[in-house]
Order: sequence, then C-alpha cells, then structure tokens
Amino acid sequence: MHGARWYGQENETGEKNTIVPCRPSRRGLSIISIIHADHPFAYELTVFPENSSAGIGNRDALRTFIHWLAASTNDGHPGLAALLQEALGQHSIDLDADPPPDQPRFLRFRAPLALLQAGLQHNEGRAQFHGRAAAPLTGLYIAQSSLDELPPPLRRDVPVPALLNRPDVNVYGSSVWLGLEPTYSPWHRDPNPNLLVQLCGRKEVRLLPPRAGEDLKRRALLAGRGGGQLLGLRMAGPETMEGRQREALHEAVWSGPAGTTTTTITKLKIAPGDGLYVPQGWWHSVRSEASMGELNASDDLYLDSLSE
Repeated sequence: MHGARWYGQENETGEKNTIVPCRPSRRGLSIISIIHADHPFAYELTVFPENSSAGIGNRDALRTFIHWLAASTNDGHPGLAALLQEALGQHSIDLDADPPPDQPRFLRFRAPLALLQAGLQHNEGRAQFHGRAAAPLTGLYIAQSSLDELPPPLRRDVPVPALLNRPDVNVYGSSVWLGLEPTYSPWHRDPNPNLLVQLCGRKEVRLLPPRAGEDLKRRALLAGRGGGQLLGLRMAGPETMEGRQREALHEAVWSGPAGTTTTTITKLKIAPGDGLYVPQGWWHSVRSEASMGELNASDDLYLDSLSE
C-alpha cells in the first residue's frame, strides 16, 4: 500500500502492497488526484471558537479561505466558495456573528476533491508569504470515504496489505481518511476489528477495552450533560463532535481526569508506514499529532476476522 497516485510518491523498492511513507516536502495531492478533482466526497468540518480545549480556533482562517476562493482566478474556486457558504448557511453557522459562539460547531456536506486540494494550496501559499504567523485552514476532513466509491485509478493505488491476504481474514470494507491537520475522530467503538494504516502525517491514538471504554464514555457524557439521560451510541455521531459533549469526551480521553476509569488508557503514536490493529469492540479516539493545516491521511480496513 503506497498512495502514490494520491500523494505524488514513488515506490522506490518496486514491491507490491507495501507502504511508502509520505515525504514532508511532498504533501500536496498528486497530479493524478487533480485529474479526478471533480470526484465528490463526504466532508466533515468543525468550526472551533478561539478558546476551545478540543481544537484550535479556525473561524478567521475559514473566513479568509472563503474570501481567497471567491477572489481566485481559478475557474473552479469561486464555485467552491459558494458551496462552503451554502453548507455553513444550512447549519446556521455565521462566521461574522458577534459575539462568536463559545462552542465548536460540526457540519457534514458533499464537495469535490478539489476543495481539499484548494485548502492545501491556500495553506502552502500563506505559509510561504506570511510564515507561521498566518493561521492555516484547519478542520476540513474527508472522513471514512469508502474506497469502493473512488475512481479506479485511485482505488487501485490503495490495495489490501499483503499481511491480510490470508485464508482466515476477510476484509469486507476499506475507507480513506484525508484532512487538514488537526484531524480528530471522537471516542467510539466499531462493530468489527479493523486495521488502521497511516499514509501521510502522524497520529496519536487512545484505546480502552470494551467495558472500560464504555465506563469512560458514560462518565464523560454525564459530566458534559450535567446529569440526565445518557446516550448508548457505539459509533461516533454529531452529538460527540460538537458542544459540551465533545468537550467532556475530549477532556476525559486526552487529559484523563482522575476517577474517569480504573483501567490505564493505552496511548500510542503511528507514523507513515505503521499499521494499528484495533480489536473488535475496543473504544478508541484518533487525532493528528500536528495542527498546522498540512495533509494527514490514513486507510482503515474493516475485518470480519483475524487471528489474534
């Protein structure tokens, strides 16, 4: 597995089904990805206030990005600006609200791959002319996009790793995750085991076995709701991506207040070329290690079985 068509990398060893790390100096999407720039994806975007424990404030950077798109001489960019403004409007998000909201807002919408490419281009240009003082666009994420829905040239470039080509393993699905750092997936568990393969950038992971993970979630949501009914969700939903519940879960998982759980949470980091096996039912949260708007990418393979 190498992602060459996505990230402009080359498999120098010539081996098949291997992982070639993303080079920091070549983090933009490749020319072959640009050819498929009109292909639609399901995006997620989290709009953070300036003072948030769960993410870096990005309202001003998002407003600047939309203005940059609207004024661009690229034929497709003004349309992307209109698409973003429409998505924000549908979720009643006003970037010019005064005073601004004090809680993160989460939205989902469909847009072409060109939007992510434009975000990378925008961030690279601002860093070049303004240095680290320029706030990059962050929080834009193509999350859990099925590889079966990709154009064949891109789909073929993310094959099943050779280590899973075994009679006792059935890979029933695979999805790609692409985003502008920081990227974040909240505390959740999956119905089947899966293998997370890191392609570009680095990620931090927190994991707990089923019972301890459920206990952490219940305590965090109770604290975030101030009492009341608890939600028995297995997969991550919008209610865990914004507002006080997001803040409470993020703090419990990543800051670890005393008394949240009696089991020590597993903490680890994965780099390009690493694969992480997540057993069935284990709770986990994943976030990028960096937060300056660069590309972070991974592939998640869903397994029916795997001998442990």
